[in-house]
Amino acid sequence: MSALEPYHVAIIGSGIGGAMLAATLAAQGVRTVVLEAGCHPRFAIGESLVPETSLRLKLLGARFGVPEIGYLGSFYQLRDHVSSACGVKRSFAFVYQRPGQQQRGEHSNELPTLAPPVGPDAHLLRQETDAWMITVAARYGATIRQRTAVEDIAMNETGVTLALSDGGTINAEFVVDATGQRGVVGRRLGLRDAEPRFRTDSRALFTHMVDVVPYDAVGPSRREHGMPVPFSQSTLHHVFDGGWLWVIPFDNHRSSTSALCSVGLVLDRRVWGDAVLPAEEEFRQLVARFPSIARQFEGARAVRPWVSTGRLQYSSSKIAGDRYCLLPHAAGFIDPLYSSGLAVTVGCIDLLARRLVTAVAAADFSGERFEPVEEFVQSALDHYDTMIKNSFDSWRYYDTWNAWNRVWALGNYLATWGPLRLYVKWKQTGERRYLDALDDDQQRGLLANQHPEYMALVKDADELLADGLNGHKSPEECAEAIFGRIAELDFIPGHIRFSQPHAGRSPTVFTLVQGARHVLWYRWRAPRPWRDYCAFPLRTYVWLIACHVGTALALSTGRYWRAVRDIFWAGNSDWRRNKFNKNYSNGRHFDEQTGNKQSYSRGGTGTVAQVHSGEE
Repeated sequence: MSALEPYHVAIIGSGIGGAMLAATLAAQGVRTVVLEAGCHPRFAIGESLVPETSLRLKLLGARFGVPEIGYLGSFYQLRDHVSSACGVKRSFAFVYQRPGQQQRGEHSNELPTLAPPVGPDAHLLRQETDAWMITVAARYGATIRQRTAVEDIAMNETGVTLALSDGGTINAEFVVDATGQRGVVGRRLGLRDAEPRFRTDSRALFTHMVDVVPYDAVGPSRREHGMPVPFSQSTLHHVFDGGWLWVIPFDNHRSSTSALCSVGLVLDRRVWGDAVLPAEEEFRQLVARFPSIARQFEGARAVRPWVSTGRLQYSSSKIAGDRYCLLPHAAGFIDPLYSSGLAVTVGCIDLLARRLVTAVAAADFSGERFEPVEEFVQSALDHYDTMIKNSFDSWRYYDTWNAWNRVWALGNYLATWGPLRLYVKWKQTGERRYLDALDDDQQRGLLANQHPEYMALVKDADELLADGLNGHKSPEECAEAIFGRIAELDFIPGHIRFSQPHAGRSPTVFTLVQGARHVLWYRWRAPRPWRDYCAFPLRTYVWLIACHVGTALALSTGRYWRAVRDIFWAGNSDWRRNKFNKNYSNGRHFDEQTGNKQSYSRGGTGTVAQVHSGEE
């Protein structure tokens, strides 16, 4: 490229979204520059994947010829190709807490993620994954300029000029803002809403910590809670009236090379107002209200400064137009709950990159091309707003939360089937049409918001929850009505327990036997439209499993046996031991450096932790 020739696309911001977009475009021959005010590696949150996002990452990488993007969507490939400092995620886990009370095991909920060969999902240590992804973009031909802030933007009919902090300029035909709430494009064009349109109203404080005790070692026993996946190999959510707390461990598998755990507290501003205390002091005071959480964090220490935010929510009146587009984190945000940020970002990149490639070929960057991107992002944000706001409301009572949790879990379940079918069919046939199908109306949605039948359930449950919280119904009646509404759905297999209040606290698992049962039901018994959306050849899936096991065997016998185990069983005890010589067993933690044995009480009163001399 000559010094005077403009770039096709300038991307402001080199986080995981900007880096993935740059890699996809550069791989397709689009002249791309990434401008970053800071430099890598750097701290970031948005660390938890969901099955829908993981599958979309695989399809995105395959469609644009960047297989490295697919590595982010598989724990095993992430560990082997990117960083073993990332964690494994085998489920979403929710434990309901009441102030001053031990957590009751029967007040736990889980939704397991996919088993191998497609799963499990991962916890992304973003300082590792983001830095790696920007090098991938550079390898495919994108120009990367770190420590280069964009001070101003000028746009006209022929292109975009970006004024840089070093006094220079960049010319491009299209600009993408991949920064965040203070993005320069939205500010320059006046796109940000003065007041966010969202109903969710929350704030957060977060950091990375070490010595966070696995909840399996201090919470109710598995016999008490009955969940199939260890909490410590899950994205763990402590939920309570007025907020929630995330625990995202990176040290929860045998080959981990990280001692870190991401911890964040999210509070409903309608209940707690704005922060008045320093972040760590507020965190410690609130955690002390909940005995079961307090035991998990008794010896935990922050290893970086705490971050305390104001209101998290922001929105934009428009995100795409002539020669510009805002990626989701620059356009709007709801709340970290349900890992919505990465989900919307990956879906947006797929739609936007397709249209930018054709726009470059046609030399046409008019806003009409990007209207589907606008519709996708705005509708996804509104959908997540409904799901998250109602989650905050439902936490007033366990019964209402137990019911609303199933509405979300069902959406997550349905949202996984579409991209899973496309992935398996692409692996079976190698036909590109399965990669392109994510742009079809039946697929172009998030958390199942493209399915009218599911959205009708969300609307009804929204109204029922409001009745249960404003006194028109008791919480028990509200929950019963929501479960009854779920039971009416004819596109959910009867063997999955979404509509059962107690037995369905973990509706199903996705190991081979249960997964095959799901596939066969959708292939032979589901209503016709759902057969077309969900069904795929089971033999191809079994072939993928065989390939996964063969790869594990080639590496080591230990990995082979763990691969076989994970295909057939959801649980394991790998979280008890990693490279940092921690050994948690039956509520006891043995410190191999000091030779001390520490016993954690699971309930009752008295000293939470007592240290004894002796050997394990």
